[in-house]
Amino acid sequence: MAVDNSLMIRGIITRESMIAAYCAYTNMPYVICNPDTYDDEVYIFETKELLQDFAKKQAEDKILLRGVQFMNKDFLKFYSSLFTMGVNMLVFVNATGEFRIELNKLVREPDFSKMKVKPVVNPSLVLTGMYYIQEARRPVSKEEKDLKELNEEFVNDLAKSRLLVSVILKEGEETDIEKLKNNQYQLPILKDKSGNVMFPVFTDGNELQRFTRGDKKFKALAMPLAALEKIIPPTCSGFILNPVGFNFPLKKELIAAIVKEYSQTPDASEAIDPAADHIIEDDDQGGSR
Repeated sequence: MAVDNSLMIRGIITRESMIAAYCAYTNMPYVICNPDTYDDEVYIFETKELLQDFAKKQAEDKILLRGVQFMNKDFLKFYSSLFTMGVNMLVFVNATGEFRIELNKLVREPDFSKMKVKPVVNPSLVLTGMYYIQEARRPVSKEEKDLKELNEEFVNDLAKSRLLVSVILKEGEETDIEKLKNNQYQLPILKDKSGNVMFPVFTDGNELQRFTRGDKKFKALAMPLAALEKIIPPTCSGFILNPVGFNFPLKKELIAAIVKEYSQTPDASEAIDPAADHIIEDDDQGGSR
């Protein structure tokens, strides 16, 4: 018999605030694969104390969590962003227990089918990346980690992905597309703790905006994995995937090996698509109650 969660859903939507469990290793919501239903779950809490109790239990397995508070005005943006992470289930925890609610029952999944330029999203890649990094960065011995299958899934999704890169167009009278075609742009770079120069790339518009903070001087280009080798500056050692999110380093040699091994990688001839020179705004992510 189906469970009517309408009152619970309304209670969650109308709350003044809530606290989401974030993983310290990914800077993203902590995600759990339910062993019984295989749902990909994210936890939200009524109070800070309930989050702390949950975090203490996870700390026993060396999983470090922190709470991020969201006010009601930010609920829609947060819940909608979970679709880009491949999450399908929310677990709401209050004083009386845990309540599982399907994400699409709480917020409508974004529909990009009628958009002329569809946003770049890679929910499978983000999800497998979150699982892999949550496990890989746990401070335990290698023998205690189960990474083989997680690594294979992440690499497979990465090989099939179409990613975003950010560019800063130079000033001038040319159109944006003309500047792109004439290489009239600069690429932002980052340095890791060892001083290596790395080039940021992004799985979706949400991650790009976390990096640019809405600065309109940045433009976004969509390209397949194979094309990254063609645009990376010679001084760069590799890439940083989602630098404000799970901040995952990808050496140039690793990218080359993945492209060579996976035949399903999109054709590198799609290297730069001038039609994609746009920044994905928050509204473009869609989603409504």
